[in-house]
Amino acid sequence: MENLMNTRTIVSTTKKAQHCGRTVPHTSVTRKLIIVGALCVSQTLKQHWTDERGKFHWAIIAPGRDGLVGDVYPFQIKLDPTWQFSGRAVRLLSSGNFVGCVRLPAIYTSMETLSTRFKAASPTQDDTILPYTHTGQGWSCALWVMRELAKFEADGLVNLGLPTWSNAPTFYVRVCGRGVELQEQTGGTVVNGIRIIDL
Repeated sequence: MENLMNTRTIVSTTKKAQHCGRTVPHTSVTRKLIIVGALCVSQTLKQHWTDERGKFHWAIIAPGRDGLVGDVYPFQIKLDPTWQFSGRAVRLLSSGNFVGCVRLPAIYTSMETLSTRFKAASPTQDDTILPYTHTGQGWSCALWVMRELAKFEADGLVNLGLPTWSNAPTFYVRVCGRGVELQEQTGGTVVNGIRIIDL
């Protein structure tokens, strides 16, 4: 497996699951947003029009042998019907709901360690305190991603601005803002058909 030393990270968010506070109509197909390196944000399918924007499904993405063009490996949780871990390989460019990538700093660990840690992480809230951005919303994919990334930062493996859980709301709003830029194609650079923006 490839070592993630000196690679960047990816986040994916789903419109159905998360919201960053601004409103504008979007199409019935939810798009994916990703943070290059290890965190991914994507959007789920919507059955109707909505006046909300900035809602995303979040997942961690590990690039494959061909970077982000071929098979990539998302680490994410999905509600089916309870929160479950999912890590099946996907192709971003083959997904109709793909938006782009939010690039995070490098995570200094091996692919094996990354995979082992995310697979071992509980998919449920457990004793995690919900930040004020999620009051009344309950547990989500974005909170799971932030909680696990905060553990990597606590171990000194990455610097994301998540040194403690109290920083989660600021990080959440920042990632969602980048997602809106990708969704509206107002920020980032297109590389091999994939729009990527720095955190």
